[in-house]
Amino acid sequence: MTDNAGATASTTQTITVTLNQAPTAAASATPATVKEDKPVSFVERLGGLRRDDRQLPVGLLGDGVTSTSANPTHTFADPGTYVVELTVTDDTGDSSAATTTVTVLRQRGPTAVINAAPQTGAWG
Repeated sequence: MTDNAGATASTTQTITVTLNQAPTAAASATPATVKEDKPVSFVERLGGLRRDDRQLPVGLLGDGVTSTSANPTHTFADPGTYVVELTVTDDTGDSSAATTTVTVLRQRGPTAVINAAPQTGAWG
């Protein structure tokens, strides 16, 4: 820089640029084995997000349902094994996905018990 009298001065400033680190996702289901029509809770665990990063979770819940909740709860209507995927995207567009498996068992119907007295003898 030069002033009105022709004197000059300079300064040096070091700037450190940190590259964006993509988030890391992990997912779990509680319970991992459940009967049909009972709720399952999903929990995301994230790493690599800065405080100012926006989290955009997307959960594909295995039966065609999608959730944008951070920790969704879902009820599966049909028995089977479902792979649930959680994808997290930060504010720069970097993303990470994690999967967990849920086993859904068929509900058993009630068992009927009949008690009658007398249990032997002639009718009529």
